[in-house]
Amino acid sequence: SSALRYSQLNLMNNDLQKKEAIKYLDKALKLDKDNLIAHIGYADFYFALNNTNLAFKHWEEALNISPNSELIHKSMYFYYRDFATDLEKSLYHISEAYKRNPTSVGNVFGLLMTLLDNDKVDEAQELFSKRGNLLVPYEKAWIEGWINSLQEKDFTELIRTFENAIKSDPDNVKLHAELGTLYSTIIIDTLKTLKHFKIAFDKDITYF
Repeated sequence: SSALRYSQLNLMNNDLQKKEAIKYLDKALKLDKDNLIAHIGYADFYFALNNTNLAFKHWEEALNISPNSELIHKSMYFYYRDFATDLEKSLYHISEAYKRNPTSVGNVFGLLMTLLDNDKVDEAQELFSKRGNLLVPYEKAWIEGWINSLQEKDFTELIRTFENAIKSDPDNVKLHAELGTLYSTIIIDTLKTLKHFKIAFDKDITYF
């Protein structure tokens, strides 16, 4: 409807009044309490205001209306991962999103990370073998390094994995920046931290 199109425009454009967006979303839900787009619009609106509890309520309503929606499952995944800190529910929702779109890089990386968060190393290894080719070098290095670290019970494996990735892709700014961070947090090697931060900065001064 034109009301919903206007509300969506309002949510994305800071020059328009937020109250007007709420007005039209309210109108849409009064006409149809199961209006999927209105619930998603409300969820996005509250999330933008950092009111994650109200956002979650509307994502939950949206999921009841459309239980097969990849988009809504991903929203629930982010909520449980970043705000509710419920790793099991986070895993459930990213798994559901992955089932609906198994070639989405975001779904593959999110599922791999969440499997490892839940100490499901064998499942992550299996998925990485199957879908790891979809990931960019930075994501591949993280997953491979994390799997190796958990298997070897040695987090310096993350550093070794990033070092190997850089040998294959020496101009990758993100790999250098992350390796610098790993050197600063895992073994506290200031010289190597600065070395890789400098390489990243010299290659792209806007990265930091």
